[in-house]
Amino acid sequence: MCIRDSIYSSFPSLCAFLIKINKLKKVETCFVRARAHTANALLIALNLHIVGALKHHIIDKDNTLTRMLRQKVGS
Repeated sequence: MCIRDSIYSSFPSLCAFLIKINKLKKVETCFVRARAHTANALLIALNLHIVGALKHHIIDKDNTLTRMLRQKVGS
């Protein structure tokens, strides 16, 4: 039994995933797409946090943003 067979038998879902990747014939394409989706998700999360902080400051008129800025400057 080679190492590859033992890995496949230990992780059947990993085996199915690797077979799908091998069928793509360009593994790099898969990783490039995954990296792009991850970067987009992080940018969306960052923008939502910024919009949320501005909403608290402009619409709700509470001191959430000023408290955050005061902590950064005071540290």
